[in-house]
Amino acid sequence: MGMKRVLPLLAFAILLGLAGAASVRAQGAISWSKCGGRFECATFKVPLDYADPSATQIDLALVRQPARDQSKRVGSLLTNPGGPGGSGIDFVRAWAGGLSSDITDRFDIIGFDPRGIGQSTPIDCHANLKAYIAADPSPDTDSEWDALARETKAFADGCASKYAAILPFLGTKNVARDMDRMRAALGDAKLTYLGSKPMMSKRSRMSLLSPPA
Repeated sequence: MGMKRVLPLLAFAILLGLAGAASVRAQGAISWSKCGGRFECATFKVPLDYADPSATQIDLALVRQPARDQSKRVGSLLTNPGGPGGSGIDFVRAWAGGLSSDITDRFDIIGFDPRGIGQSTPIDCHANLKAYIAADPSPDTDSEWDALARETKAFADGCASKYAAILPFLGTKNVARDMDRMRAALGDAKLTYLGSKPMMSKRSRMSLLSPPA
């Protein structure tokens, strides 16, 4: 390929790189503050509705364990324990200390409470929770089925009534968008991510239930 063709392509590649860097900078830096031990905490704003990103903003709570060896730092490792209802902040505080130094020397370990959970604009639908949990989760008779259906509907309707403005914007798709916003604000060109679903008892899972998005 002649130089006349190479130079325009090279210039275009440089422009793409600069545009990508500008996109990262446009997200703004996250302001961290100490919150116990080596951990730092921050609040990060994201759009409630990504179809209208300039409208209502919600707060997400983040925690960070900075890389121990900044000279070897690769970037950020974003984590999420799954759930439903799992706190990424609690997860990182309990889990990050046991990681290999190969990871903790090179990565900032980042946790967050997904939207609607923990410290991130939380929803609390526990008004009907006791009655819901008291219903037989393995109904064998028509009356047990009716009771479970009744308590499930009461639980879902009560939550929907209280949080009608936010419930439509919870769920995996918007959490994934939130993570991409975090990635950009953290200054990473690509997302490095670890998902982990903790083992919980049946009763523990029920205690964390909330209506699906």
